[in-house]
Amino acid sequence: MEFIVELLVEIVLEGTIAIGSEKKAPMPIRILCAFVEWMIFFGMGGLFIYMGYEAIISNDTVAALALITIGGCMIIGGIFIAYKMFKKKRDQEKDTW
Repeated sequence: MEFIVELLVEIVLEGTIAIGSEKKAPMPIRILCAFVEWMIFFGMGGLFIYMGYEAIISNDTVAALALITIGGCMIIGGIFIAYKMFKKKRDQEKDTW
């Protein structure tokens, strides 16, 4: 079962990355692919934060600190990547005018 889930997630992530970076793909499809990637990214970050919260409840502070840090870094990294992509797009639009 684990192999099937890993294979499906790998196919979805690699497919959305490949389609999202293609210039030949229509813009709505590329935006949808980016949205799917970000939702997976933020979902995983939220899952790590939730696991850290559960570790706090069970009095395992080292694991809680590690999990919350990983989750926070994933979410902050996702926000930074989104900002960087939108800034690049905005700069490209300014250059065309």
